[in-house]
Amino acid sequence: MDDVLLLTDDEAVAFAAERSAAWPGGAPTVEGAPTAIAEAIFRGNRSIFVRGLRDEPAVEVQELVDGLLGSDARVMLYLGDDSYRRAGWGVASVLHGVGADRWVLERVESTGVHRLGWGTDEDVRDYVAAMLGGAVDAGPTPADEAAGASWLCALSASANG
Repeated sequence: MDDVLLLTDDEAVAFAAERSAAWPGGAPTVEGAPTAIAEAIFRGNRSIFVRGLRDEPAVEVQELVDGLLGSDARVMLYLGDDSYRRAGWGVASVLHGVGADRWVLERVESTGVHRLGWGTDEDVRDYVAAMLGGAVDAGPTPADEAAGASWLCALSASANG
């Protein structure tokens, strides 16, 4: 997947708020308090305006955001603890299904940057295989497990169950 769009957490939250939705991939630099979210929306809207992300040439931006927020199927990959709670933002990806053989692939960095791009079913399979391969290669040692293991977790959801 090639990155088509980079968004900050603030921009992602602002795009979602515009559609009365939550950003499904999470926003690591935005606290959940209502005032923090409102401030992020303000900063995000200002940044979107300055970057011209709502201007006519930014049609692909709108298609990516609309596809992501309107997705009817998602797969989230993240590092989790023994109770499957997110252990950190070191690995956080969301694969958003937007139709037959079309996906928005989102990688969320701990710095609050969202890397978005279009992908196919094959791209998604390759990405998941690469994530699993990386997890196996960097698997925990017995010392790591004693300190609390991190697991590569995958959650999926779809409108069809």
